[in-house]
Amino acid sequence: MSEVFEYNDKISIIVPIYNTPDILLRKCVESILRQTYKNIELLLIDDGSKEEVAKNCDLIAETDRRIRIYHQENKGVSVSRNVGIENSTGSYIMFVDADDTIEDCMCSKMIGVLDKEEAEVVISGYFRDYMNGKSEKVVWNSEVTTFRGKEEGRFLIDNMLQLEKGLAYCWGKCYRKDFLDAHALRLDSRLSIGEDAEFSYRVLKNADCVCYLPCPLYHYYFNESSTVRAFKASIAADYLKSVQVMGEDLLESYKDDRSLCQSYYNWVLYHLLLTMVNYSFHPQNPQKKGEKIKKFRRLCCHPIYKRALSHVNYHCFSITRAVPLFFIVHKLYIVDYVVAMFRHWQFKRRNHL
Repeated sequence: MSEVFEYNDKISIIVPIYNTPDILLRKCVESILRQTYKNIELLLIDDGSKEEVAKNCDLIAETDRRIRIYHQENKGVSVSRNVGIENSTGSYIMFVDADDTIEDCMCSKMIGVLDKEEAEVVISGYFRDYMNGKSEKVVWNSEVTTFRGKEEGRFLIDNMLQLEKGLAYCWGKCYRKDFLDAHALRLDSRLSIGEDAEFSYRVLKNADCVCYLPCPLYHYYFNESSTVRAFKASIAADYLKSVQVMGEDLLESYKDDRSLCQSYYNWVLYHLLLTMVNYSFHPQNPQKKGEKIKKFRRLCCHPIYKRALSHVNYHCFSITRAVPLFFIVHKLYIVDYVVAMFRHWQFKRRNHL
């Protein structure tokens, strides 16, 4: 029998929901309720889901007294998470996406490290679970590590801007509520994409002590048809807004730090590649090929992307990202079109084989 932890400090776990399939939502909730650390509350934030999903949320909320449900008009994931924070009664905050799950020991391990190190934030590794049943571990560091002070915080921000490190998400972390309140740390309601990274940037910038747990405790469900990869007409503007908002603070606060500014430019270019694949050359984009290429060329000339492209460092990218960046820099947009088509074929193959 696993050890059961009963502490006085409550953990508030916030789950934003928008039309999440019932089977995935129930798995998510069950993984939270199974925690060996029992002093939790679960806040389900229904962000304007369909009536059937909203009713399922109400039924789930009736199954355990620790669950509370909040219904609102569709306002986006940032607002949903903020609603959860404002209505939480715990000393600690965690975020879990509605189609993801967590290990039974996640809360106990998180709070144990927070208390021992007197940290404001603890971050864990995670599993990336695919639709075909395969799973891979994503662990940034090899041992439990404590980062203290602004210089080590800068080091964390630098690594957060490198997507493969897995530090940029709201989930997979546990925060002290009084720390979030003291620095007015909330999700930026203007952002519908990249809100995780912008929030994580401000968290790491303000924290005096952050801990990292090398064990994967969170299960991120990689859904090929998720909103991140699905075509949406506003996605190019959403990505652009995301990099703008972060850059407004970062490039001013760390203007003399060439390494960190370079990491930011890499981050911007990563989002340009996302725009290329998930919007400009997405198979569901109804525009003709010539119009797609024309608009993507115009997007690459935007001052933010143009500045980042002038600072491109191919060594900072994997070969699968460096190659399309090379084609963008040299204005070979037709080749990038072919690359994007191949990427979408890969998404489907990886998830359904």
